[in-house]
Amino acid sequence: EIMDRIYKNVMTKVEEMSSVQKTLFVLAYNYKMEQISKGYSTPLCDRLVFKKVRSLLGGNTRVLLSGGAPLSAATQRFMNICFCCPVGQGYGLTETCGAGTISE
Repeated sequence: EIMDRIYKNVMTKVEEMSSVQKTLFVLAYNYKMEQISKGYSTPLCDRLVFKKVRSLLGGNTRVLLSGGAPLSAATQRFMNICFCCPVGQGYGLTETCGAGTISE
């Protein structure tokens, strides 16, 4: 639920940006998605484009875990790209056994 809210709020802010900023965000997002699928990192995109999004969670997030309700693929991909950290899904509640049953 929280990750879906973050996704919706960030996408609302992206829609409110100027056309140049919006295009830059979309290009960086698509580029990073392609590079992640190849197994590469994108430190320049992380530093220039996604730094403000990362600051929503403090800026030092290393791993995100989700449990309980299933996380949509679009939200998981968005969190992985914009927060520059892996996102895992656990089977079961996050506060109980979810952290012990993680899958990508």
